[in-house]
Amino acid sequence: KYETSREMISAEINKLSAQLQQFRQLEEVLNAAQKRKTTTQIQLGSYVETSHQNYLLAIPAGELLYAAKKVYAIGLNSPIAQALKGKSVGQAFEFNGKQHTVTAVL
Repeated sequence: KYETSREMISAEINKLSAQLQQFRQLEEVLNAAQKRKTTTQIQLGSYVETSHQNYLLAIPAGELLYAAKKVYAIGLNSPIAQALKGKSVGQAFEFNGKQHTVTAVL
């Protein structure tokens, strides 16, 4: 019983250590997003409004509500972020077979 309990505790510690490391990486990404230079091109930390959805390029946090608008917090490595990266207001792009247009970048 003692060895089984010890192994279970060890496994739990390893799992929690991995989660802590992931949270630290997300924190680093958020810090980098806050320190970005303001630009008209979409990059890490940009808030983007498109003809279909609104996005915050930072960490994958899912759907948020900001100023009564749905905003999807997405990671920079996500497919939609890759489609958006480098675009500016007025530029169009295709994602999932739909045509989108960037309407605002903050």
